[in-house]
Amino acid sequence: MKKAYTYLAVRSLLGDLTAVYEDGILCFLGFGEKAAKEAAATWPEATYEDNHKVLWSLLSRLEDRAALGNLPLGGTPFQREVWVQLTKIPCGTVTTYQYIANQIGRPKAVRAVANAIGRNPISVFIPCHRVIGSDGKLHGYRWGVEIKEKLLARERESAQNAY
Repeated sequence: MKKAYTYLAVRSLLGDLTAVYEDGILCFLGFGEKAAKEAAATWPEATYEDNHKVLWSLLSRLEDRAALGNLPLGGTPFQREVWVQLTKIPCGTVTTYQYIANQIGRPKAVRAVANAIGRNPISVFIPCHRVIGSDGKLHGYRWGVEIKEKLLARERESAQNAY
């Protein structure tokens, strides 16, 4: 039986957001025109749904990071290992590509870690935006460094307001 994918596009505080889901399970989440094009190319058979409540429902289920393990994220075993490590980075903090490589026991695989991070299918919930260069600078982000800056600023602001 062929899977039935649905996509949504909404305007968020961070810009245009594209999501793809199948049977109520989020498969893809990205920002901007690049995300819309990637979703269209990857899931050309997906039908469009103009129901933002569905998207917020999908996203609210992901608040529990344990739910990420049940998502059909694809990826290689190495990529999935990197993505799991990303979910351990606390909100409002950053770490380095080198740190992630060390945490998975592959200290010389920094470039491979960076590539795996760039293939993260559900941005924000697998928080690849929390990874920065060893020089302390923001380096690349699949959806643009501007979005990465905004995400980190919002997280820092939320963390400060929590006290």
